[in-house]
Amino acid sequence: MKYIDLAEAKKQMQTISSYLDEPLLLIGGIAVNQYDVTRQSQDIDLICSHETATNLVRDLYPSDIWRRRDVKNDEYRPSYYLEHKHDNKYPVIKFGPKIKERGAYKYLDWEQLKKDAVPFKYKNETFDKILVPSMEALCYTKIVSFLGRNKSQKEKLRQDIRDITELTNIDSFQIGVFLNYIFSNRMEEELVSNLHSRISHIDESLEGSNIGKLIKLFSKQNVVNEPIEAKNCVPMMQPQPQIIDTQNITRLVAFDLDGTLIKGIRHSWTVVWRHLNVDSKGQLQRKEKFRKKQLSYLDWCRLDGEDFKKNGLNKAHFQEIIKSHGLALTKNLREGLKALRDKGIKTAVISGGIDALLYELLPDADELFDEILINRFVFSDIGDLKSISATEYDWDDSKIGVVGKRRGLERVCEKYNISMEDSAFVGDDLNDIEAMKSAGLKIFYCGDTREFVNGNHLPQDIAIIPENDFLKIVERVLNPPIGEQVD
Repeated sequence: MKYIDLAEAKKQMQTISSYLDEPLLLIGGIAVNQYDVTRQSQDIDLICSHETATNLVRDLYPSDIWRRRDVKNDEYRPSYYLEHKHDNKYPVIKFGPKIKERGAYKYLDWEQLKKDAVPFKYKNETFDKILVPSMEALCYTKIVSFLGRNKSQKEKLRQDIRDITELTNIDSFQIGVFLNYIFSNRMEEELVSNLHSRISHIDESLEGSNIGKLIKLFSKQNVVNEPIEAKNCVPMMQPQPQIIDTQNITRLVAFDLDGTLIKGIRHSWTVVWRHLNVDSKGQLQRKEKFRKKQLSYLDWCRLDGEDFKKNGLNKAHFQEIIKSHGLALTKNLREGLKALRDKGIKTAVISGGIDALLYELLPDADELFDEILINRFVFSDIGDLKSISATEYDWDDSKIGVVGKRRGLERVCEKYNISMEDSAFVGDDLNDIEAMKSAGLKIFYCGDTREFVNGNHLPQDIAIIPENDFLKIVERVLNPPIGEQVD
């Protein structure tokens, strides 16, 4: 008998469904096959806890019959390869669960995807313990995957585009439902900034899809280059923080970037201007306009980006900046992040800094932090700056102070169902103070406290760590003073 990989993978669904105590969500290629019969896959991508994943592999694939390997050797992102010991022709079962403890990917909410999900079907049988998202929700996950996937994985990126094309071409696909996923998860800016460049990167297009035809039909050729005054801007939405009971323990630590995680720098944008040897007069004028509410934050970043492009800013410049300005990560950063993760503590970067500097110094930052809210620089394939995707969570357009980082902290706490009292914010500058004030644990790290005079006061209950040693932060989080410990 010659096996069909997809058919054998589907058979495993029946076994898995019978084993489960509660319904789990299925995403990936086999889920797409429920709507597009031409989609081939053998990867079983279930959303489940680490305990469920390991128990499932142990109980359904006993070691006397199956060889069991985790090819990634990563508890937060396992990829189990299960090979039959007695039938060499039987296809490898690939079980790549998305572990809940790691949290949903950026712009994804597993519970939201479950709302309109339907039972998995095979041979006219439905498996109630395995749920497939609606075609609109599944298409949305493919957009998220495409924008977040490593650019070196070109074949997987092309498969994402093929899935988007096929799903949106289904007659019953509801464009309004699909758009609601994009807007409810605040993904529109990321989509506008990065979709086209990523599609070009893999020499693909959406022309053969209904959504591609809509884009072409309704797109305009004219581009408005004039800055939008802040008074005409639609204000950024600020969600109402949920009331979440405290557990009296730090469950999330958020960090500023410039001067905190990266040493030898105070403001990354200023360092870039200096490195390009450009007269900063225009930049200073824009900063003043922003402070007077004559320019929005988004346009401030956009216009700075236009000047960066005129002066030839290239991705390679950031390597030069690091070397010439002696920039480095704070000491023991990796060890400290691992120590926090081992205790189940979430970590985030909330900064108005530049992502290119972070990734030059810490290429695997996305693996080390649960969330990164930062200004994103978009480069072409040859490294030239194309655009800037500005963060909502730095300086803001309000009249009540610098609350952008505080809003970012609220958003991350909301996502992971963590009380603000169970969060910590670590910073070193004036625009970190509002976020610090709202956090349960406030840490001032390697900053100059002499600046906090003339009305600029540090919170009374702040912890000051003067040494450049990330492990000091970890020690403060994991071993609070006696007065802060809970009986």
